[in-house]
Amino acid sequence: MAEKDAIAAQAATMIEDGQSIILDSGTTVHRLALQLHGRRLTVITNNLAVYDELIGDENIDLMLLGGMVIRDSRMLDGFMAEDNLRQVHADWLFMGACGLRPGGQVMDTTVAEVPARRAMIAAGDKVVLLADKSKLPGTGMVKICGPEDLDALITNAPEDDATCMTLREAGVKVIPTAPTAVDGQQSDLYCR
Repeated sequence: MAEKDAIAAQAATMIEDGQSIILDSGTTVHRLALQLHGRRLTVITNNLAVYDELIGDENIDLMLLGGMVIRDSRMLDGFMAEDNLRQVHADWLFMGACGLRPGGQVMDTTVAEVPARRAMIAAGDKVVLLADKSKLPGTGMVKICGPEDLDALITNAPEDDATCMTLREAGVKVIPTAPTAVDGQQSDLYCR
């Protein structure tokens, strides 16, 4: 969880008060919601954990997308969520993924979740993927998007990770989390 918190903290620094953001499903995205308390923001989400986290914060305008409840992932999905997303615009989309392929494709394991995620990409000005090193490469049988749809990746993956290098070559900004101590020494072997 500390790795996910570091990724979330880095993501939170990108957001300015007054902006609108879409928060996708996933545990790292939920950890980002924890960082947003007290901020003056509009948050659009289909993530019920994010909704539960932010519903009591009166500084945050909260928009919950409609749709069918997917209990396993605690989210709302389906054509209603997609329709809602066609009606909104956000400065940022922060999304998670089941994995990234070495070629930079963002993957999911649940076919039903992909159309709403693609609609989120279309609704956001900037798309930021939050993915810890276990997702490079990770699992997934369905492509959400390619590197051309991403503006940034925030990760704790090693700098020489093949997927990080591919994303940088495709023009994606790869943003490292703060280095962690290795054998008492600070490590700087993270994506730049």
